[in-house]
Amino acid sequence: MSRRQDCTGHLSEEFKKGVMEFVDFVERNPTVIDSLGRILCPCTKCKNRIRDEIFWVEKHLCDRGFMEGYINWTAHGEERWVEQDATNVTQEHEEEITNPYVDMVIDAAGDNLNVMEGLEEDPNPSASKFYKLLRSADEPLWDGCTKHTILSAVTQLVNLKSEFNMSESCYNRMVAIIKSMLPESEKLPEDFYRSKTMI
Repeated sequence: MSRRQDCTGHLSEEFKKGVMEFVDFVERNPTVIDSLGRILCPCTKCKNRIRDEIFWVEKHLCDRGFMEGYINWTAHGEERWVEQDATNVTQEHEEEITNPYVDMVIDAAGDNLNVMEGLEEDPNPSASKFYKLLRSADEPLWDGCTKHTILSAVTQLVNLKSEFNMSESCYNRMVAIIKSMLPESEKLPEDFYRSKTMI
């Protein structure tokens, strides 16, 4: 995994074989593949934060290599390695519990997303808006809700409107009824305009 290039500077056969073994392993673990056929990309740039189709993940790995230290493929279905001696644990990476709506926002940002760790200054207005969207992707629909975030609820409702060709007034009426059924701490946008703006 760490020897991507051979002595001539070309992609080594050993590395190509390793990438194919990784892809085969992932394809045998369908639980790590989302409904759009995407998996977390462990390349040096994506670092298991961004999902992509297997073809593109394979290309990223050949172009950039695996992220440093990712030898136990826990985010791709491999069991966590633990030595027999319970006091020693082989190098582990916490399996990231990903929110598909956070992934969606990151995917939408695409190459414009340039996250710099340890940034001291305040983000510009565009970045602030993006980070606000990321926070709302993880904010529960109401206090104590564990099944839906604001963004997951809004995207499902807007998708329903599109799928069944609902009018705006029908959507607004449906949302008003849903809001009346939710606890007082609910944070669902009150109409189609605000929902669309959020998305």
